[in-house]
Amino acid sequence: HDMNINTQTNRLNFDPLINNEIVDSMHMPMMNEEFVQSGNVDKDFIANMIPHHQGAIDSAKLILEYGSNEEVKEIEDFNELLANGDFSNSNLSEKAYAEFVAKEKENMAEMMNKMIAVTRTRDKKTADYTFVLAMKYHHEGALEASKQILAYTKNPQIRKIAKNIIKDQAKEIKQFDKLIEQGL
Repeated sequence: HDMNINTQTNRLNFDPLINNEIVDSMHMPMMNEEFVQSGNVDKDFIANMIPHHQGAIDSAKLILEYGSNEEVKEIEDFNELLANGDFSNSNLSEKAYAEFVAKEKENMAEMMNKMIAVTRTRDKKTADYTFVLAMKYHHEGALEASKQILAYTKNPQIRKIAKNIIKDQAKEIKQFDKLIEQGL
């Protein structure tokens, strides 16, 4: 899914409250939802990706005139998969599962810390810059979670979802880097 950011129509001057709201809206769904540890890596990946995508939508709504319909559709698909999916073929040992959970939590903490640091930047940036940089870190978190699940899962449906997230989010990260380079 392509995120087309129109910085001409939504150019906002530096405002720490707006910048904080942008970043908060991006990570609050993840903070408000309990980290899922079901004992099954495939189910955990899908369940924990829902609040991640919701944060992207909530933040985008503050910066754009409309949210990303593709992200909304993915959340619906993920909820359907959680309700009806087969999560039985990637069973791991307790040790391997504990390793997976520890890496997931470390990845999430690193992403959150980077996003929060965006609001503490000394160079007073615009809301556009805050959104793009925080979203870049947000996408990097999804990309890392997707790479990680690929190291554990045997489920072909989960592997396909993770590969699509990696492809799409890497493409958007490049777009974000280009916008930042251009002096957003």
